[in-house]
Amino acid sequence: MKSKLNQLKKFVLDWKRLSGESGYQHNAQHLGKHTEDVLNEVLKNNQYAKLPPDYREIVVLAAFFHDMGKPTGKLGEVVPRLIDHESKSAEIAQSELKKPGAAAEIISKVKLLILHDNLMSEYGRAKLHGEKYIGELPSVTAQHFKYDKYLLTALLILNKADVIAAGRGSGSLGRWGKIKPWVTEYFKACMKEAK
Repeated sequence: MKSKLNQLKKFVLDWKRLSGESGYQHNAQHLGKHTEDVLNEVLKNNQYAKLPPDYREIVVLAAFFHDMGKPTGKLGEVVPRLIDHESKSAEIAQSELKKPGAAAEIISKVKLLILHDNLMSEYGRAKLHGEKYIGELPSVTAQHFKYDKYLLTALLILNKADVIAAGRGSGSLGRWGKIKPWVTEYFKACMKEAK
């Protein structure tokens, strides 16, 4: 998997943008660094090691591409915040993964993870702040993920890694700890529906 990631880092133009001097987001966080942090969090997650090999590949690829659709610029430049970046990130992943000939099923699952990139963490944040959650119900998520427990686990791994990495960049290391109970609740509800 590391060799595949290294290949992608060499040839994906959006990675060059994210990892270079024009890789800063609206909040002055470096998106390339954030992506590396997400990848590291995915790899050290205990549940990651328990996934079948093809699902480990899927979650790593999703982590690599999950924010590719975000706008970036040089440090100090005004960069717009793009809340709905998941669709563009999924399109980039599909386009780039087709080039080395990734299997259609792998690409489809990577896209699904990217499109649900913040799902569980949004639920957790809404519950934390006492707000009504306006996203998907766990039963709908399980259906979207074809009741695949490994793919749902990959979604949890990606969401957790993203929240931890984002918190690290903003100086808020405890963000995951605050929303973990509700994310766990959402995940368990999804898994009740899964095979």
